[in-house]
Amino acid sequence: MIGFASCGLIDLLCWLTRTFQGFPGRWRLLRWLSGHQALLGKCRGRVVRSSEGFDLFVDPSDGIQRSIFRYACYDPAAGSIFHAICRPGDCVVDVGANIGYFTLLAARLVGPTGRVHAFEASPSIAQRLRRNVAINDAPQVTLHEMAISDRHASATFHTARRDGGYSSLRDLGSRSVETTVVPCAPLDSFIEVLPTVRLIKLDVEGAELLALKGMTKLIMRDCPYFIMELTDRYLRQLGGNSAELCRFMTALGYSLYRMGDEAITEITVPPTDQCDALCVHASQTWPTDLPQPS
Repeated sequence: MIGFASCGLIDLLCWLTRTFQGFPGRWRLLRWLSGHQALLGKCRGRVVRSSEGFDLFVDPSDGIQRSIFRYACYDPAAGSIFHAICRPGDCVVDVGANIGYFTLLAARLVGPTGRVHAFEASPSIAQRLRRNVAINDAPQVTLHEMAISDRHASATFHTARRDGGYSSLRDLGSRSVETTVVPCAPLDSFIEVLPTVRLIKLDVEGAELLALKGMTKLIMRDCPYFIMELTDRYLRQLGGNSAELCRFMTALGYSLYRMGDEAITEITVPPTDQCDALCVHASQTWPTDLPQPS
């Protein structure tokens, strides 16, 4: 009974922090909730309204979904870049879509005349992604249950325990709750059905370089903006590293920028820590709604 009452309190407080984001003292509630992760993880999954105006079914036992459950948003820095780049009618590709937060944000920004292609390899996570797209009635979204890589093949995909955002082609060991053989394909194999791509979000937990090598034709055709996660130790588990990835992108005409909490800075030395990167081709203009890089 105490546990039920506690979960009810957590549920109410999270509803308050999601719904009334400007009220005084919200930060105190959020800080208190951060200290009660175990109780948060026991709350029931439910559909919540994001701060971007779309709905998501979230399970608070999962790390990324727990963040949305509390804040009504996920990674606001990346969200601001989506807002700065995406326009009505654009095509966006989301590689490593997870439950669809950025897929649905892109769908709202490109509107009914745009297109969003979302790729998710984990069968169990793809089910949640499909559910969230259906909840929002987003016909501009096309889902692909597969991994993007440098070749047509099959590979073992590892779905992470307790935090689906860590799911990957790399071996997760005891952190894996599910392993499945999934199809892999280069993004270039979709080039005939993809209109001009404006933005690619790439977050595949170490398989980023493999994915990039499989989309060189599309990159040369469209010179899209990229938002991607760079984690050197994850890349090394799949035969690459951040230095090789940075060289690959600069050879194709890109500059890479670290997306920090306070500023955007150009990457001149390949990062060895984990960071989010914005990649801008020399033929593209700097997004006007973003601060100039330092």
